[in-house]
Amino acid sequence: MDRGGISGLQSGAEATLKKRRKSRGLVVKERDGYWHISGTLRVAGRSIRVRRTTGIPASRPWEEGDAVRHKVEEEIRQQEIHGKRPSVAFARAAVEYLKNEQPGPTDINNAADLGQHFGTLTLDEITEQAISGFLTARHSNNAPSTCNRALRTLSAILNFAKGKKWVDALPTIPYRKEKKSQGADKWLFAEEVMAVYEEADTHAKPIIAVLACTGARVSEVVYLNVRDFILAEGRERAILRDTKNGESYGVPLHPWAAEVMRNHIGNRQAGKAFLTPKGQPYVDREKKRGGQIAGAWDGAKRRVAKQMIKEALEQKNAGNLDRAEFLMERAAIVEQSTPHWLRHNFASQLIMAGESTRAVMEAGRWKSSRLVDETYGHLAPDHARQAINRLPFSINKSGQNDTKLTRSKNEN
Repeated sequence: MDRGGISGLQSGAEATLKKRRKSRGLVVKERDGYWHISGTLRVAGRSIRVRRTTGIPASRPWEEGDAVRHKVEEEIRQQEIHGKRPSVAFARAAVEYLKNEQPGPTDINNAADLGQHFGTLTLDEITEQAISGFLTARHSNNAPSTCNRALRTLSAILNFAKGKKWVDALPTIPYRKEKKSQGADKWLFAEEVMAVYEEADTHAKPIIAVLACTGARVSEVVYLNVRDFILAEGRERAILRDTKNGESYGVPLHPWAAEVMRNHIGNRQAGKAFLTPKGQPYVDREKKRGGQIAGAWDGAKRRVAKQMIKEALEQKNAGNLDRAEFLMERAAIVEQSTPHWLRHNFASQLIMAGESTRAVMEAGRWKSSRLVDETYGHLAPDHARQAINRLPFSINKSGQNDTKLTRSKNEN
């Protein structure tokens, strides 16, 4: 046999061997940034085609994806031979949830964190104890509200999986108890906000003005462009693009904030609206500690608090003890404030001005009017007074009860 024939036989043998290897089991390959399982598995005389994601990012070791492959093969054999339903890895459920439900950035970040922690655990292995372990490992130093946001994402993934019939029962989610009044008193009087504004560095002043008058988050404002502001008289508004839920909003600007922005932008037609003290655009620092004006805010608030304490001592020396005590209390509150307080302040001031919780919700882009009411509703005592005054009782000029007891015509 000539060399060409031998070479052809070798090529054919290698192709046959390769085909047999491929048909004998499953392989792990990278696709779309994740390790995927694909191939054909022979079980109980049947050929079962498998194509699924492991839910593990391709940045993780290949061996992790291969471990899932072994588990999938075993589950398929158990199903075909013993009729046992295969379990689904949590990572796979998380990936499918993100693909199908299209959640916001917070859920996306939380899902990634959950996937890294639970790894290849199956949905049946996600117990209340396992979830408590996740909180201890990932959120031991975080506030209850932060923990609960992660848990709500976890709950959404598990409910999605249950809808797919990948799991029969859901575990109890150990939500942390939140203090409903935690952010309720984080508000400043208008004159206190203006005092901080006046004491702030030049680069921070327009940012403070926009924050105070829109209720926006610092991260939603500092990266805005000049073209995101419409400053024509009667149409003043800002377009918030990098929002927490990933959507863009147009928010009205208070005349004061609009005038501050006109003076700040001047004749500029493009470019970043706000710059650092060094004249550079703000760079994302992962939204930590009140954004990137925390330093400017801290310096300004300390100067304001110092002035208030000085005035309080003067009032005390003059014998105005009540005024002195009030100023000392307010100075302590100003000293605790952060730029994010301006969002709480926005809602608090509107509520105290008599606006409905529905109007405040829409103005500040909160998820529900109930959330606004539970957090800030106690600041609206006049609403309760008006409601009580509507009760059908009255007093005549002599001070006697003038309310008549009315009965239906059918009563004797």
